[in-house]
Amino acid sequence: MVVSAMFTLCTALLPACASTPAQAPSGKAQRAVVERVVDGDTVVLSIGGEPNLKVRLISVDAPESIASDESRNCEEGRIASRFLKDLLRVGSEVYVTSERSDRDKYGRLLRHVWLADPDGHASDEVFVRENMVEAVLVSAGMAQAKRYEPDTVYYPLLEGLGEQARASGAGVSYKFSV
Repeated sequence: MVVSAMFTLCTALLPACASTPAQAPSGKAQRAVVERVVDGDTVVLSIGGEPNLKVRLISVDAPESIASDESRNCEEGRIASRFLKDLLRVGSEVYVTSERSDRDKYGRLLRHVWLADPDGHASDEVFVRENMVEAVLVSAGMAQAKRYEPDTVYYPLLEGLGEQARASGAGVSYKFSV
């Protein structure tokens, strides 16, 4: 009986422990155009023809580079921002998906940003690692995975990528604390 109960519990928990999401965010990806990169975890996009939309990347935190309190800004933040600017060139096409929250407390849209259309691929770990901007940032050590409830679908994968980046000494994010 105890073994049966443990099997049932483990089976129920397996999807939550998987490195890729058991269920990708719902809804179709929207095409967007990069207008500019604000810093290492915020971009301005034109989505569906609506310009100048500030988008905060979900589940990551990059070092500061443009905080109004200058003492919070650091060289690591400027490096992370330049990395994102190289990844997301002005005028390039990207795709965005959402999770549960639409905006953060600053009014920025909360979205995952993708280099390729994730529809039909958002549960494929290799696709996510190579095409989700947040995964690219964390793998390169330019941002850290950060859990922001209730938007946590990809957090376990990003956390694992962050552990790999820290272990290898990649990038700058391991030098700052979240």
